[in-house]
Amino acid sequence: MPSPSSDELESCLNLQSEEWEVLESIYPDYISGDRSKECVRLEIPVEPPESIVVPAANTLAIFIAFMAF
Repeated sequence: MPSPSSDELESCLNLQSEEWEVLESIYPDYISGDRSKECVRLEIPVEPPESIVVPAANTLAIFIAFMAF
């Protein structure tokens, strides 16, 4: 697969910047990070229903996902 050209990279960076601005406008309280260092975080709280049935194979993934609560 050939490497992207500088024009393609610039176009991609511009698109990412525009998309991030949209996310910031929709979720201003859930955005953090430093775009200049390419380190961003979008954290949206999720309230699961009172009971959840989780297959044993996915238990660890669910546990990790909800550890922040």
